[in-house]
Amino acid sequence: MRGFLVILFLALLLILALWLFRFQGKSQLEQDMAARDRSLVRLTEVNLNTLEQAITIFIGQEGRVPTSLKELRQTRLLTAATVDAWGREIRYEPIDESRFCLRSAGADGVFDTADDIVRVR
Repeated sequence: MRGFLVILFLALLLILALWLFRFQGKSQLEQDMAARDRSLVRLTEVNLNTLEQAITIFIGQEGRVPTSLKELRQTRLLTAATVDAWGREIRYEPIDESRFCLRSAGADGVFDTADDIVRVR
């Protein structure tokens, strides 16, 4: 009987170790939050790509970058939102007549930090 309990205990330890290894010690909540964060970044990247395409069409039609996203919206080339997945405005910065920068402040909400999501064209 004692040998059976030792084997059962070792089996339980093995199952626990495998479970912890599978989740690398992260709780379900931590995993869900990480997946949510990845989804928000991806959604922001899609928004930036949509804005980039509209600006590229504007450049093709006008021969210059728009002065602002408001000007782009007035041409009806832009119908998408100009916010990131966190609901904050995307920053548009004209560089010259044919180049521009789109920037999301990222998860921390502060521009010019490591988590910013940027498109430069």
